Amino acid sequence: MVQTNEMTFEEYKKTWLENLGINSENKLENGRKFVCELFEKWKQIDEDDTDLTVLDGSGDGGIDVSFLERGNKFGETLSEEQEGDRYYLVQGKLGENDNNYVTIISEFTKLLGNLEQDNPRLSETAKREFQRVQNFILRASPDRGDKLIWVFASLDSPNNASMKAVEHVRTLGNKKFKDLFDVEVISLRTLFSGQEEAKNESIKITLNGNLVLSSDDVLIGSVKLTEFYDFLKSYREKSGNLDQIFEKNVRMFLGSGKKVNKQIRETLIKEPKLFGLYNNGITIVSYDFEYNKGANSIELTDPHIVNGCQTTKTIHDVFRQKYDTGGHGDSNDEWLKKIKEGNLLVKIVKTGQKQKGILSDITRYTNSQNAISVKDFTALDDNVQSWKGDFEKKYGIFLEIQRGAWEAQKTLVRTRTIQKKYDDYENVFDLIKVYAAGMLELPGLAYEKNDPFAPGGYVFEKITSALGNPVELITPDKLYAAHLLKTAANDVGFGRRSQQLSRKQSRFLFYYSVIGILKRTFKFINIKQDSDMITKVLINLKQNFPDAFNELISRGTNLIDEYLTQPDTTEDEYTDETASAAF
Repeated sequence: MVQTNEMTFEEYKKTWLENLGINSENKLENGRKFVCELFEKWKQIDEDDTDLTVLDGSGDGGIDVSFLERGNKFGETLSEEQEGDRYYLVQGKLGENDNNYVTIISEFTKLLGNLEQDNPRLSETAKREFQRVQNFILRASPDRGDKLIWVFASLDSPNNASMKAVEHVRTLGNKKFKDLFDVEVISLRTLFSGQEEAKNESIKITLNGNLVLSSDDVLIGSVKLTEFYDFLKSYREKSGNLDQIFEKNVRMFLGSGKKVNKQIRETLIKEPKLFGLYNNGITIVSYDFEYNKGANSIELTDPHIVNGCQTTKTIHDVFRQKYDTGGHGDSNDEWLKKIKEGNLLVKIVKTGQKQKGILSDITRYTNSQNAISVKDFTALDDNVQSWKGDFEKKYGIFLEIQRGAWEAQKTLVRTRTIQKKYDDYENVFDLIKVYAAGMLELPGLAYEKNDPFAPGGYVFEKITSALGNPVELITPDKLYAAHLLKTAANDVGFGRRSQQLSRKQSRFLFYYSVIGILKRTFKFINIKQDSDMITKVLINLKQNFPDAFNELISRGTNLIDEYLTQPDTTEDEYTDETASAAF
């Protein structure tokens, strides 16, 4: 039998649960661990982020995990648009009832009740969190992109009954919180489907519209807004998750509140007939399409939207709230009459076997205005792909450049004999931020933001561009030095799970401090202080002088503990300027 590298979801699931330590003894603890791990992986939450709260036990109030994702201010994102705050309330189940209609509705109803009035039976952690959510609801502004998002998390893809329950939850939430509320559905399949190694069943969706062939592989034209909504609705019903349509290899996982484009919504509501004139349209890539010119229809195989994601999400949300509301009576609603005349510009590209390369190029060059998780862009960069091979070959550590690739790698190792086994891994985006915090002296920026460190960000360009300073360019050796620092930080307990307050949010300051100690030592003995020399010394100390390396780490740790425990110092003052004051 010929062995392939394609893994099944069952293989992936078994390995993932084993690595998580799921057993049959404590179902409540298993469920909590599962939901927390799944959500953290989905949102790519940093170890230093303290806005994640885990609620467990009978007093959780209908929430397993909550997370406040703080939006960037104007000008801080790749799209240069306002990004609102998003408050995620996560409810999940692990086991035979994880897709139970009654369970989903009852848990959400319980959550609503606890938001409306105080419940003395809640745990102390839950009481504090519900109070925080209530304050968020009072202060939130949907027009500025704020969203309250209920997340349903399950092991397998939701079945039809659970999807009906989710839609019921959406209806209840929209009735209660209007435009502030939205729903997301995630499962372990969500992570699995993001892997290049995964082979999913093809999805075929029909799109009706007035399009013409520009070339053998390209269709261009206009589609009625109502027809486009029907297309999205059909995709959601067949896939179980609308967000899967947002690009195949680089998962966007967009929440509808992310970088909300107020102008798109206003045009849809006030002047839908003019929508096609004001909007730049969308780009769909499809593995294949069958064009029926006479019927003005196109059957798309595995369609993915790579440009116009915000437009798509806004159309979907507005239509769900104002158009797809049910009822069979006649309506004199002027908006319903106008919306039927609205159009959307659409370009469809057939990719076929060339899909991966075309997707990479289209995604990179057409998404400057879209709401994308910037960490996902690293998988497309040629520099990153080059680092991966060199780093793994030299140091024997798996370099994860795409979300969830480490879990996929472990699954393939367990089920395929042809895969190389790695005992350790690192995420390339994490190492880039470690390098920048220490070598480039940017701990505050690394703590606060992600965008500058992703392709297109100014720090990333600085460490990869030929126009930059040669000694600042990242190499596999520098990634390994960053790995040594990150591992040391883990060993001494930096991160939000730390029992010491001074180490909960000071990981990047620790990297800066350790490198700062080396730089000052180099200056004292008249040695150049660039990143090339620092990298060589760090690696040499770890490999040949472990006691000296441990002493360096100890001094860096003590420096942080002493500085952050001074009476007049708080972690809120953590910036690049105050980092320098630590010395």
